[in-house]
Amino acid sequence: MSYSLPLLRRSITLKEALDDDDDILQELSYPDKRLEFYYYLLQHRKQIEDIVSFHLGVPNEVCKVAAELKEWVHGSFNVCIPVYIDNSAGFSVKKVFIRFPLPYKVGESQYPGNAEEKLRCEVATYIWIQNHCPDVPIPCLRGFGFSSGWSVCDWSCTLLFPLLERMLTRLHPVYSPRKYTYLCPDRMVFPMDSIMVIRPPDSFSIHRPPIAP
Repeated sequence: MSYSLPLLRRSITLKEALDDDDDILQELSYPDKRLEFYYYLLQHRKQIEDIVSFHLGVPNEVCKVAAELKEWVHGSFNVCIPVYIDNSAGFSVKKVFIRFPLPYKVGESQYPGNAEEKLRCEVATYIWIQNHCPDVPIPCLRGFGFSSGWSVCDWSCTLLFPLLERMLTRLHPVYSPRKYTYLCPDRMVFPMDSIMVIRPPDSFSIHRPPIAP
């Protein structure tokens, strides 16, 4: 009888590991690291809800992180956590995702800063596509933040936006408000680089089944 050990998406025997070109010893550590990371995120569930409410401009109490881990989507380098928005908020979208890079998959412990560099590149891509290719159905970026405490949000979601827009338009008639220019120290500093997006339009979906730990 050949025994097998669990990887993230499958099990592997000794013979298969010896024939595989990948670093199987490294991959064998991923299931435990995923559980540790999930537990860490669950411990900070309230903080995640506060961050989502800040970026959406809705009250804290209407944002709830999905409690069932089977709803969390674990990809190759990120985990996407659904956050539900209560109907009482009057928000047009009822579910958003907050996404975190997987530190054990991006080499953050060996090369600090990898997660932030990855996030900056992805954010730049999102914003460029939304500005230059608005017909391409991609997730809508609402904000992102870094572990250093800085966050960037769509400032139309902030409570001061309507007043500031009227004032600037009155002072400068040619003024045109731009998104993602509101930069502020995040009042809820989260010790992880994160990116938050709303779900894609119904016409665009990626069927990637979540992986239960």
